[in-house]
Amino acid sequence: MEEKKLKNIYQSIPAVMGKIKAVEKDHINQAQKYRFRSIDDVYNACNKAMAEEKITIEPKYSILGNDLNKTDRGSFVRSVVLQGNYKIIAEDGSFIEISTIGEAIDHSDKAFNKAMSQAFKYALFQVFMIPTEEDKDTETKDNPIPPKTQTNPKKEEPKQDQSLENELNEETKINIVKTKASEIMTKKGIKKQDQKKKVQEIRDLLNFDKAVIDFSLRDWETVVRFLEDEK
Repeated sequence: MEEKKLKNIYQSIPAVMGKIKAVEKDHINQAQKYRFRSIDDVYNACNKAMAEEKITIEPKYSILGNDLNKTDRGSFVRSVVLQGNYKIIAEDGSFIEISTIGEAIDHSDKAFNKAMSQAFKYALFQVFMIPTEEDKDTETKDNPIPPKTQTNPKKEEPKQDQSLENELNEETKINIVKTKASEIMTKKGIKKQDQKKKVQEIRDLLNFDKAVIDFSLRDWETVVRFLEDEK
């Protein structure tokens, strides 16, 4: 009887990729108002496929940064940066090694947990190319395109563009909060030319899912609160 040949790592990874379903952003960060995928969602998506293909992972972590700062209000905030090193092993013993970075900030004792979860989550995404949304075929009979209906256009009286007004109001409010953030940084001794870099550091520290130029009013308010609490 011919002995079954064990899969190597380069055969096992594509096999897992073919079994993992999409992991969509089904959770909302209430503080910064952005959608995200949790580490539990990624675990659930990968667990069965990895078990079937007999893939194991050995994680190791190196601390790149670990700072504990006291805020102006007397509370403490810990900032952690880790490098996750992962050995991904197939059933025949062959393996690959990859590294990712995890960064987190927490006012309690969860900073290291968050950083490890972030690093591990993106390691799994990168190795197994986990899809981020389901295929949506809009041309099937199950998703018919509604027929166009003809209506007699009505003449509308000229009126003020409310959306434009709201947009201007929002922009004005953002500028006010940005000015406040700049004033706080100036009082802290941060020069004008270095303030954008400081805001970028806060963005990365709080895991904002957008560039500084795309900050919403709520994002800028979060930056101001961070600056006020910062030691």
